[in-house]
Amino acid sequence: MPRFYLDIEYGDGTRCQDLDGAVFFDAEAAKAEARKSLQELLAEAIIHDADPAAKILVWDEYGRPVATIGSRDVLPARLLAELAHIS
Repeated sequence: MPRFYLDIEYGDGTRCQDLDGAVFFDAEAAKAEARKSLQELLAEAIIHDADPAAKILVWDEYGRPVATIGSRDVLPARLLAELAHIS
């Protein structure tokens, strides 16, 4: 099974690079894990009043980009609509 890497990128452009990666069944499974991880990071940022991660970049074992998962990809549509009214 292939190995994928999930790098966390913050709003200021700093990146926490995944040096070990993880083995997933396929790219879809890696992207699902990235979505779940970003949801958890956003929840923790809200709880601790911290700057949230902006996105997770998914790379395959050959260094090719697979996906970029951003906050808008994981937040519920209802919340996004509410936030649009606030801005």
